[in-house]
Amino acid sequence: MNIEQEVLSKIVPDETENSRISNIVESVKNRVAETAVSLGADVEPLLVGSVAKGTHLKNPDIDIFVQFPPSTTREKLEDLGLKIGRAVLNDPEERYAEHPYIWGTYEGFVVEIVPCYKINDPSQKMSAVDRTPFHTAYIMENQKEEQKDQVRLFKQFLKGTGIYGAEAEIEGFSGYLCELMILYYGDFANALQNGKEWRKGTTITFDDREHGEFREPLVVIDPVDPSRNVASALSDENFAIFVHACREYISNPRIEFFFPNKPKPDSLENLKSRMESRGTTFLGIKFHAPKTLSDIVHSQLRKAIIAIEKECARHGFGILGAHYYVNEDALLLFEFEVSKLPSTKSHRGPPVWHPNSADFCAKWENSDKAKGGLYIKDGHWYVDIERDFTDASQLLTAKLTSLNLGRHLNEAVEKDFELLAGDELFQESRAAWLTMFLDKKFPWGY
Repeated sequence: MNIEQEVLSKIVPDETENSRISNIVESVKNRVAETAVSLGADVEPLLVGSVAKGTHLKNPDIDIFVQFPPSTTREKLEDLGLKIGRAVLNDPEERYAEHPYIWGTYEGFVVEIVPCYKINDPSQKMSAVDRTPFHTAYIMENQKEEQKDQVRLFKQFLKGTGIYGAEAEIEGFSGYLCELMILYYGDFANALQNGKEWRKGTTITFDDREHGEFREPLVVIDPVDPSRNVASALSDENFAIFVHACREYISNPRIEFFFPNKPKPDSLENLKSRMESRGTTFLGIKFHAPKTLSDIVHSQLRKAIIAIEKECARHGFGILGAHYYVNEDALLLFEFEVSKLPSTKSHRGPPVWHPNSADFCAKWENSDKAKGGLYIKDGHWYVDIERDFTDASQLLTAKLTSLNLGRHLNEAVEKDFELLAGDELFQESRAAWLTMFLDKKFPWGY
């Protein structure tokens, strides 16, 4: 048995599980229809997603769309859709895509019940989810039976390499994108052979229709809606990781690409020693995580890191690396290459012959911040001035609440935040995360 056969033996549902899934799907659809009748709603339940296409792994999520007539108001669609979901599922939880839907469980499986409009053509879409049934139909019509397991292999490879999922926490490949990759390249092996040669801007199309222009690293034109890039969620970093993973796997295939070993957390004592040995400064910003959608929290945490890095660089503090950790609290961790600076810095002005040189001289020749007189170097005016901040922690304390971190994060840090350094950073609950932060290994390297 080769590696890929071994992987399939672990991830493909057997006949018993598939039969149980089919029964649950029918039961959920029947209950949706019955509940809709009791509410006076004219709907049609439809199975979509990987289960409908036969590309699901073991213990899959089940996606049921509740299709409403286009004449239904958006308010009524959302209200009735949520009522149906709550009535059908156990432990119902309201979640939000473009509009709210219900996530819950049913006989041991995770089920999502999503309201949408029943339209005849994707161009008629009234919300983003309305095109999903067309995605399902397209894959079912064009996918060969033998390609279903190839999709499963591709999905598990992406899971193992840490880049499966289009949500903001991951910024990777969606299930639909995986299916399109196998349709386009034929099988798992050919997808990886081509993937290792991808360059930023690689574009994949399925027909000759005109399509939009996109700037993402990978462009896969949606065969259902050519105005959309199916790969829009894929980040530059994860695009590069995929290319690297393809090369590594082809060079040295290993089961760890599909089922990576869990990193063993270092002891807190070792973590302290490793961090001290780097000769850098670690600073954390801790605050209560906003109680809002996961996608919003993760996207704003990334935005916050970029904003803080720019502000620190503007004041001369170099950052070697940054990451975030989130559960009930959020922690932004920064490794400073330079965290303390002298009180004086050289400030460069315009060339002596530049029209603005007179204004520069007028501003600084009598300034309280100037540390000495104006001078000329390399044809430019210079003046030595007093720094606003000599310590990165001072800068963060003074400037954090004025930066654009995203609305929810701004609200959170305005209420309260705490700077952490040294021993304050070390908790057992963060040991695995800190270990990975320092290791900088790919998932298949453990």
